[in-house]
Amino acid sequence: MADLALSSSLIDEYINYTFNEAFDSNKMRKLLKFIQPFAIPITHSDFFSDPSTPSQFSDPLVEMIDECSDKEMVQASTLKLMLVDKAINPKPEFTTVNISGILPEKLRLINNLVW
Repeated sequence: MADLALSSSLIDEYINYTFNEAFDSNKMRKLLKFIQPFAIPITHSDFFSDPSTPSQFSDPLVEMIDECSDKEMVQASTLKLMLVDKAINPKPEFTTVNISGILPEKLRLINNLVW
């Protein structure tokens, strides 16, 4: 079971990061501070449209799952929350944490506390 859920845009950023495609380094820096194992629906993007791709995709943080709604994905996670990079409208029925609102000074503070 995944620890948390990621919004579609953050899943895309993570996939791009993993495969050295163009990604937003600021978002990835913030995401990697909070990342826990997460699920990706097999039908998430064109990347997974090739049936052989999910079996070739190996990442210790990623759990490949069947198609489901964001709410179902969050409810199936351990922490019952979704990391997002922008507000979801209308307000979802689950807890979200917006990583875009984290200022660089807070990342340095978090980094100092962790290390």
